[in-house]
Amino acid sequence: MKSRVALMSLSGFLIVGMANAAGEVCTAKISDIENQIRQAREQHNDNRVQGLETALQQTRANCSEAGEQAKLEQRRADANAEVAEAQRDVSKAQRTLDQAKSEGRSAKKIADRQQKLDKAQRKLSERKAELKALGSM
Repeated sequence: MKSRVALMSLSGFLIVGMANAAGEVCTAKISDIENQIRQAREQHNDNRVQGLETALQQTRANCSEAGEQAKLEQRRADANAEVAEAQRDVSKAQRTLDQAKSEGRSAKKIADRQQKLDKAQRKLSERKAELKALGSM
């Protein structure tokens, strides 16, 4: 039962994720809720049906393609800002490492600086992946 609910939730996220790319977010949300209602009825889960019907009514009343597109654009802008910040962190870490090497710092200091650079590069890669998942780059 729990795995079925988890699978339904995952499928809902996938539908909404695919709809983001197609620009049909509200339609996908409504379709996902309707599917969940059918499944809840099959399982005779009246409380879940009631909750989902309320969610369906609210989604139909409040969801707009323009609103969903605006949310997506804001997430993209936020992700772009995070990528830019991560790039600055990588540049700073690289400068610090280069400076430590040129000044002949101890091997421990250089290793510490290298670890900071590696961490900054991983963070940058993660931020770029998040941005790519939002359909931008």
